[in-house]
Amino acid sequence: MNILKNIKLDISKQEASSRLRHIWEIYNNLKCPVIGACLSIDEHKKILKRAEYQIKKLKPHQIHTVIMEHLNDENFISIKTENYLRHKYLNAINKFAKLNEDKFIDEWNKALQTGEIDEIFYVAATRDDLSLKTIENIFGDVHMLCHANLREVIISRRKLDLQKTSNLELTKRIKEGRDRSRKLKKENLMLKTTLNETRGLLDKTKTEHGKIQSEKKENQLLYDKLKKT
Repeated sequence: MNILKNIKLDISKQEASSRLRHIWEIYNNLKCPVIGACLSIDEHKKILKRAEYQIKKLKPHQIHTVIMEHLNDENFISIKTENYLRHKYLNAINKFAKLNEDKFIDEWNKALQTGEIDEIFYVAATRDDLSLKTIENIFGDVHMLCHANLREVIISRRKLDLQKTSNLELTKRIKEGRDRSRKLKKENLMLKTTLNETRGLLDKTKTEHGKIQSEKKENQLLYDKLKKT
């Protein structure tokens, strides 16, 4: 199925052939993936703030929707988005915009292998001289990449959830270990105190015993002297 077959541009071929398309002029099917791939949520926010749009209470998907709703024509937000993207990808434009189609496709395939597709994807979406077949293939690659990434995100989040559970269990065991350690230290301190007290009592007993023995000897000497008198 020709997914871009019925998409029409709002500019003439004569005008388009002399420049890159503006963001509001690219194929509709490419607008959402271009914005999603080329602008982080923080960059979404930055653009809307520059356009003095209130985004304080908006969630990420709502912020994305705001920009998308303004890409159907030339307006303050679409112009801000355009300027931001042109500045961000200036080097990419210089690198890829004038390549012939075969070389461009080669560069696209290389980018797919590395995963670094945002800059060349932006150029692909804005070039007016690429064939519909190439645009369809690029759109298809990005579309399937989104599916793959979504699957990876789901798997990653499941793993993250399992990891969180494991971490909670590990944290619990560490806490129990620390509690046992504190308890043992307390018991050890009590034993040391008891041992010191026992040693002190033993030393005192030995001293008392020594005194008693000494007194017994003295008494025995006195007794012996008395017997001789």
